[in-house]
Formats: sequence, C-alpha cells, structure tokens
Amino acid sequence: MDRTETPHWFAMRATYHREMKAYDELTESGIEVFIPMHWTKKKVGLRMKLVQEPAVRSLIFVRCSQPFIQQFKLKRPWLQYLCNMPRNGIRTPIIVPDEQMADFIRVSTETDEVEYIDIETETLAPGTPVRIIGGSFEGMRGTFQRVQGHRNRQFIIKIEGVLALVLNIHPSLVEPIRETTHRS
Repeated sequence: MDRTETPHWFAMRATYHREMKAYDELTESGIEVFIPMHWTKKKVGLRMKLVQEPAVRSLIFVRCSQPFIQQFKLKRPWLQYLCNMPRNGIRTPIIVPDEQMADFIRVSTETDEVEYIDIETETLAPGTPVRIIGGSFEGMRGTFQRVQGHRNRQFIIKIEGVLALVLNIHPSLVEPIRETTHRS
C-alpha cells in the first residue's frame, strides 16, 4: 500500500456552510469525520434556544485515503482541501498527524472552555513545547505561550495552517518537553 492509499486526516473546507451536509454524506460512506462544535444561544421562532453548531464555519476534518476523497470531491465542488502555502508553485493538502488530531478531538469534545483561533488572522509566536502532567488532559502535547487578549499563558494545540485550540491550563499542570538527542 503506498502513501496515497493510507488513511490520513485531511483539513478541508465545505463552502457555503455545507459542513454538516459533508459530514452526513461522508459518515454514510463509512468515513471518519470531525467538525469542532460548540453550544450557542440562537433565536428559534420567538424563543432563545441553546443549539450546537460548528465552532469554525466551513471547517471539516476527514480521515480517509486520498484517492477516496478525490473521487468523493468530484461530485461535490463545494468540498475543498485546505492547502499549505505553495512551494515551487505546488499546493499540497494539509494532512494532520493522527496523534495531534486525537488530542485536538479530545480537547474539543471534553470541555466547553475552549477557544478556536484562526491561524490566518492571528499570529501566534512559537511557544515552549509542553506536556500536560495532571488532570483530565494528562499526556497531551502542545505549546505554552501568551495569546493576545489573555492575561496568562495558555496551552495551545496548533494544527499548522488551519487553526489553534486554546485551553486555560494551570502552569503547575504542565512540564516542558526536553528534546533528547541521540548519537549514532
């Protein structure tokens, strides 16, 4: 099996707010899909209701092989890859590593105290690589840095070129990750 047949997490955009339509069609095909959701108050008729909706409009993560998603996209021009900045004029789809996606999904689904930052509009300086050493998110890796509009440093899981998830974690629950060098 070559690289194109291996399932990957692709960051994608479903234009015109069709992320839930894409979700339904992909899951009916047996494909794993994740859309970051949040609860919000909306006026429905004359009443305010608490409803769940996508936290980041048009964003969808799809785990499948590239040939499958290419075939799926042929009939759905509104479903597009999010791509890395072109190198030598060649745009490549953003593929999120499985471990990073697992952490992202876990934090997104287990707490409502999460903030999503659009990487394109916000600039995040590189932070200190850390690991959470206690609490319900123990073992997760990310960075610990200051985020504009926040008083204290925040724990961040960044999906390069797509978005960052910001979580308020007490500094006593994080430890720096020390890079180890191996000599051959």
